[in-house]
Amino acid sequence: MNQLINAALDQRWSVLQIGLGLVTPDIASGSRFSLTSVNNNSVEITTNGGTSITINRQAFFAALDYLVQNQHTANNPCQIGSNMNIGQAGPLCVATRNANGVNIMISSYTIPLLAAMNLVDIDGNRPNTTWLI
Repeated sequence: MNQLINAALDQRWSVLQIGLGLVTPDIASGSRFSLTSVNNNSVEITTNGGTSITINRQAFFAALDYLVQNQHTANNPCQIGSNMNIGQAGPLCVATRNANGVNIMISSYTIPLLAAMNLVDIDGNRPNTTWLI
């Protein structure tokens, strides 16, 4: 499975271009962010408030792996569960955060980036959910 996930990321990584602007998943309170740096191992985003956050490729892998392992398809969507407090965050949020190696909530950015790569879809209604395409 690891090879398939890596192959999917390899095939779609080039979609991530500097200047790409996206919105966090929540329809009611979504915030804009943009890609400010991209290389083979990570991306850097800048939030609407000007904060720079680096997201390593392993965090994208972890999100996809979690969705695959738990069979999250359109018929079984996964709650994104983003929360700044890791103790209140959902398992997908925790998986991406742990894989990134820094205790910063990144699922609100990782999931829209994966959607831009056409690997997942998002429902921004509450609770926000995602699933493999």
